[in-house]
Amino acid sequence: MKKSPFLFLILLTLSVLSCSKKQDVPVEGLEVQLEVVSGCGVVKKVSLNKAKTVKDLTGNRCEKSSKKEHYETDSAKYQQLLAHIQKLDLFRADYKDCWRCADGVDYMLVISTGDGLRNELSISRQRTEQDLVSFMALLDEL
Repeated sequence: MKKSPFLFLILLTLSVLSCSKKQDVPVEGLEVQLEVVSGCGVVKKVSLNKAKTVKDLTGNRCEKSSKKEHYETDSAKYQQLLAHIQKLDLFRADYKDCWRCADGVDYMLVISTGDGLRNELSISRQRTEQDLVSFMALLDEL
């Protein structure tokens, strides 16, 4: 007895429908807090959301600074940041690197949304995965 192509099509459709998609990160309410930390301590802190960015260098233990800036968030960089968060699935990722202990540099991130999604990450500058390298280059620009 021949297997029906109709049965095959039904099974294929069911398997496609059962695949889970990554949940898009809501644009509204996204907030990112970044600390760049090296062996000598905190280098910079950046806190941003869609409307406002605060860059604080006053706690820089490596190079003394009294600089603290408040400005409107660059929408292009915000969109790039959002795209990286989605592509790297940073709300589910589990990076707990610690290269700062050996005079390396780590990016300490807290990403959250208004609806309760939150993740804390520590990503080492020593990572070589292309997507992470691109993401860290964006963090350096902030």
